[in-house]
Amino acid sequence: MSVFRPSQPHRPTPGDIIPLRGRHHLHDDPISFRWAASTGISSLIRINALRVEQSYYKMPCVPFGVLALILPALMIFISPALILAKDTTTMMARSSSLALALCLLAAHPAAAQEAVQAFSSAQAVSQTVPFPTMSWEKSLPVTFNSNPNSTTIVPFGGTETRALVFMDGSLYAGIGDWEDPLLNNPSTPGPQVIRLDSPWGNWVEDQNLKSLVINQVGQKKYQAISILGTVYFDHDMNKNLISPVNVLLAGFWNNLSHTMDIAQKTGAAGSWQVVHLAPAPTGQVRSLIGYTDSVTQQEMAFAGAYAIFSGAYDAASNNILWGKQPEAGTVGVTLGTGHDRMMSMAECDGSLYATDYTTVLRRINGNTPYWKIIYEVAPTHAYQATAGSGFRGLSCVPNTHGTGNMLIAFWEGQGGAAPPESDVQAYDIPTDQDSFTAVVEKDLSLTFSGSDTIGGIVAYNNTIVYPYSGSESCPDIIAGTQLWSTQTRTTLNYLVRHCDGSYNIYAIHDSNPLRAIRSIVVSKFPGDPVGTLYAGGYDADNRPAHNTNWVYRGLPPYTPAGIVFAGLPGRADCVNESVSALTRKYPGLDAAAADLEYPDAKALDDAILEHCQ
Repeated sequence: MSVFRPSQPHRPTPGDIIPLRGRHHLHDDPISFRWAASTGISSLIRINALRVEQSYYKMPCVPFGVLALILPALMIFISPALILAKDTTTMMARSSSLALALCLLAAHPAAAQEAVQAFSSAQAVSQTVPFPTMSWEKSLPVTFNSNPNSTTIVPFGGTETRALVFMDGSLYAGIGDWEDPLLNNPSTPGPQVIRLDSPWGNWVEDQNLKSLVINQVGQKKYQAISILGTVYFDHDMNKNLISPVNVLLAGFWNNLSHTMDIAQKTGAAGSWQVVHLAPAPTGQVRSLIGYTDSVTQQEMAFAGAYAIFSGAYDAASNNILWGKQPEAGTVGVTLGTGHDRMMSMAECDGSLYATDYTTVLRRINGNTPYWKIIYEVAPTHAYQATAGSGFRGLSCVPNTHGTGNMLIAFWEGQGGAAPPESDVQAYDIPTDQDSFTAVVEKDLSLTFSGSDTIGGIVAYNNTIVYPYSGSESCPDIIAGTQLWSTQTRTTLNYLVRHCDGSYNIYAIHDSNPLRAIRSIVVSKFPGDPVGTLYAGGYDADNRPAHNTNWVYRGLPPYTPAGIVFAGLPGRADCVNESVSALTRKYPGLDAAAADLEYPDAKALDDAILEHCQ
């Protein structure tokens, strides 16, 4: 579930909490933006500031500040690239940068020349940056076991890594045991939430929920952590201002439970608590999101299962209190049997949307909220008889059919149904029914698997915005996938959607059958190179499995070993990111230059600029 708001004035760093109408909410997957206003000049100033006197910048620049207000109109004639910049914020940032360059020219020509060069390179950011080919390495220390009858028990063992999410500086993973023959063996781990605190650290068990989910006859109530999510609150259920908190949520996939439950803990130091949402002997909580009601201004958490449940933060108990009944309009929407998973939710242009099997719903906010169907596909009886989930991976993206934003959702193709229902497809869905008619954007199975496709999945548990490729106004989107034909199941396990509606597909190459990526996130670790990814997965796919869960770390190709220059070439913040990484490791650029065997700090400066250009 990804959200993109190109008009948002806040400029978060990659993966930061995104503000909604002045308050902050972090959804169930890391959401980040590509705010690439022209920061090349400020990055250059930062380099210079490490090795020159501050008097460079103590100069009268007021006339040039006035000039910055006039420059946008003039610069359209000077630089055709600016015509491509659709928001005035970017244009003003660029004009301000050039004005500052002129200011430097008056006092220090050499610095101004470098600044103008940085400004020129920053203009290129308006162009499309290609998605990098990642170099993947194992992160989770579980030895892949191809023997489903093995009785080996390891600390983090499971069949699938089903969810990944960052909270308070740590990466959390949710592990499941679906199709494990040892599921109810009391010696095997139960549904686990494990944690990584740094790229170089060791995974630790944050909570083994086995002790909390054993039923009266000694069997596990749940077979998996089905989803992880975080929700940020700075107001409680009574709308009182509170110290900001993040609440980590874990959904369960039922095994022998008689209730639909959710686990939650507040903050990194909080303790886990299992909460009963409703009586439900089957199914799972499969989607989580934070959202503020635009009418009541109530900050809320939402959980999608066979219906949608909502709650708000209770300061007295330091946890979320959930409503006793699902929200109106979300019960009994699905058709067929076994379709009891709300697979995805997303915020778009201030409204909250959800997918429920073959429908897309929108929440009507207010004191008596309800959900209404905005788009629906009428499934055939053949598709209803399958285990297909319908739509998933709901995301908000710039509208390729006009202005504003639109929704995209991915259709799970299923064998047993005839085309196109057996195909994996991406749908464009309008938020405003008057803007355009919903349409299939791409038949992904035909594109990547061939005409004999019999099914597949895109966006198992999340989609993410990747702020380091695409364009500044429309970054790429990544989703885990698996496609299968009558011949084989592809080893390609994640795809990238570009702003024009085109797609590329990639794989994490391993000697073991990693199958699908179920969850993927952009790293928030300060020690990781910019653009690093973490992915986790496996799909047991109705076959016995044991110790097949995995987590891999993906590194961009332009970061050398040792992370010398962390910035990504072509990005406006490349210089700044590179300098920041060095100053976190060294007391200054002189020390960095000496350790990295550059003649002096100036030579290191030049190397950074060359790397970034």
